[in-house]
Amino acid sequence: MCIESEAAISEKVAPESEVATSNRDTNGVVQLSYKDAINQLAEVNQDYTKVTKDNFLDFFILNKDASYDEKNGIVTLTKNRQDQVGNFTLKNKINLDYDFTLSGSVNLGSNSYGADGIGIAFHDGKTSDVGVSGGNLGIAGLENAFGFKLDSWYNSATRPNPNASTESNKFGWDKDPVRVPFGSFVTTTYKRPQGGRDNVWWAETEQKQGKDGYQTLNRNIYDGHFHDFLIDYNGNSHRMTITLKQQNNSLVWSQAVDVNNFSNKLAAFMMSGSTGGATNLQQFRINEFNYVAGQTAYVHYFDKTTGDELSVDEVTGQSGSTIEYTTSNIINNYENKGYILDSDEFIPGSVFDNDISVDQNYNVYLVHGIVPVNPEEPQEPGTPINPEDPDGPKWPEGSDKTALTADVNQTVHYQYADGTTAAADQTDAVHFTHQIHVDKVTGEVVQDDGWQAVDGDNVFDRKESPVITGYTPSQAHSDAITGLGHDSQDNEQTIVYTANQEQAQVTYIDDTTGETIGADQLTGAYGTSDDYRTADKITNYEHQGYEFVSDNYPADGVVYDQDGVIKQYEVHFVHGIVPVNPEEPQEPGTPINPEDPDGPKWPAGTDETSLTADVNQTVHYEYADGTTAAADQTDAVHFTHQIHVDKVTGEVVQDDGWQAVDGDNVFDRKESPVITGYTPSQAQSDAITGLGHDSQDNEQTIVYTANQEQDTPVNPGDSDNEDDKIEPDYPEIPDVTNVPTDEITTSTRKANQTPLNESIQEESETTVAENTVTDKPELPQTGVNDKADNAKTIGVSILTIFSVVLSLFSLVKKQKDTDKNN
Repeated sequence: MCIESEAAISEKVAPESEVATSNRDTNGVVQLSYKDAINQLAEVNQDYTKVTKDNFLDFFILNKDASYDEKNGIVTLTKNRQDQVGNFTLKNKINLDYDFTLSGSVNLGSNSYGADGIGIAFHDGKTSDVGVSGGNLGIAGLENAFGFKLDSWYNSATRPNPNASTESNKFGWDKDPVRVPFGSFVTTTYKRPQGGRDNVWWAETEQKQGKDGYQTLNRNIYDGHFHDFLIDYNGNSHRMTITLKQQNNSLVWSQAVDVNNFSNKLAAFMMSGSTGGATNLQQFRINEFNYVAGQTAYVHYFDKTTGDELSVDEVTGQSGSTIEYTTSNIINNYENKGYILDSDEFIPGSVFDNDISVDQNYNVYLVHGIVPVNPEEPQEPGTPINPEDPDGPKWPEGSDKTALTADVNQTVHYQYADGTTAAADQTDAVHFTHQIHVDKVTGEVVQDDGWQAVDGDNVFDRKESPVITGYTPSQAHSDAITGLGHDSQDNEQTIVYTANQEQAQVTYIDDTTGETIGADQLTGAYGTSDDYRTADKITNYEHQGYEFVSDNYPADGVVYDQDGVIKQYEVHFVHGIVPVNPEEPQEPGTPINPEDPDGPKWPAGTDETSLTADVNQTVHYEYADGTTAAADQTDAVHFTHQIHVDKVTGEVVQDDGWQAVDGDNVFDRKESPVITGYTPSQAQSDAITGLGHDSQDNEQTIVYTANQEQDTPVNPGDSDNEDDKIEPDYPEIPDVTNVPTDEITTSTRKANQTPLNESIQEESETTVAENTVTDKPELPQTGVNDKADNAKTIGVSILTIFSVVLSLFSLVKKQKDTDKNN
């Protein structure tokens, strides 16, 4: 009831005789307090329900975090903790054709920056419905809600997010009008919000400021104390007025309610509070709640098979009016889900009674439908049991025909020892069937009639083995099998026919040594061929260094066609022999045969270094004082060595010895270079023949002696004319280039005569000695001591040259005599 003035209250309370009039003004008008007026209205109109702290729990249901202090009439919606949600709902609905008032006070907490606030809603849903918490304060999601909220936390618009972790964030919310605490009306509309996929009852807060929109709250209202709060509804104008008393003033909101949004003009009522990351203590203290309750009837649907309540429908209306309801649609829906109607207590045309203190209840009982499933009436597992309920229970595994039948089969095989067929199989089978009973509501198998053998036959009789000439069966008949069940394994028996066993032997022979290096014994049934082949063994022996010679074992395997005869076959090998030389050297100690790493190794002396040898010659050219007269001449004779290695034993089986490369095992004579003013001790180096790989390196030294010059009357230093210079007259030296090499070898010279170079060297040394022992002063230009010494020197030189000529003449004569004798 909207109490706008005391005069208005007086008019509604009249006639005077029916109301206590303890307080009157001078004009005789009854003066009543708000509480007195409501009490007298309730006494006049027996349809009014009066709720106080004492009977609060008779009319309201607390949900989630909400708690009630009955002594003080305080409902704590949320404690000062994070993520709290608490609410209470009115058990019946409010008749919007009548006035109602809810007086009390609210404690919004002590943190003006806390969250979230308190929400109030009148809606067309069930009395137990509560909307989405969080930023929506329990209002969003309620059908045709007319609500109001006291909000301390600013929320910007948030789109629905089906992947969010909380129900509030999944649903989303509308934007708040201001960023400070405020109070405002809120309504829900069935729509698809921006960014959403489905239609929902979307809550929208008034965005305009004023009594019919939002008004900001003083932050000092968050003082931890209770502040008066009144909801006043006028049943004639359908206007709701809300008053909140702050510390310094009161705020009043007022807006008309569209009663057409409420079935039978009956509204469910709830109050909710919530917190999130920010918190506040949020409470409501009831003074009185006076309203005319709508009548409510409940139709309960019970599963009689399980005893569970399936659902309940809430039907509201006025006392004495017909209960506009039918159970047929709901029953039909349950029947589509596999239920069968057992009984229905609701009678069409029933009316609401006049007792608002007791709800009217009707029960409808249903039982589960049960259906037999067998090979004659099989089903398809995984498909809907109830075609009208495609998302409901499915036919279980084992309801198809295959699963409801079972055959146990027998096969008796007749085979030779090698697995080939000796005679045709004999077969038999025992057949079983199965029946189950399926609950159409749950899809469960509720009864199993078990498996039954068709015609009661669950035995495999014995079966005689056929006769095959020349073979004996392992059994004269198959085994009898009794007591078979649907889950028995198939029976398989094999009767084996055995032929006589024959033999063969394959011998592997080393022809190099005459020894047997391996033998394989073969056996097989008569009339069969052996899959044994010699190829792998041959390859294995070849990997060990053998060379294959012959194999008389049949390429297609031995055929056992001679009873009692051991067939003999031989495979022959010889040792592989491999030459090793500088062109094909090896690495001692490594495997000869790569495929046989643990076999024989290459012996020492098979590397390239061991198979080559060089004998080197160096001819030095020096002056008598040992200094170099000309560059050395060098030469080398190269030798190679070849051996033959047994690849089986790793032994050297043949040594071809050492051979000079290109047959050249001689150091030829080498002409001594001409040096002006000097005479070599040898005109050419000695030839060296018959060299071997182990010969010592040859080294020769040819010494150059300075030629002696003659004195002349002319002083060489007195004239620059070349014609005035005296050249010494040397005797002609015979040509000895054609003298055979062996005539001038060192050994021959030692045996017959003094070598020319030695003679010359001796003479030269004598001359040098004589020249070096003088102590006479040296002439400044000629390098001689005096004329007497010069004459002596010339004489010695002439004698030396003459000796050389005689030696050469003797050699030439001896050569000619040799030629004549030959």
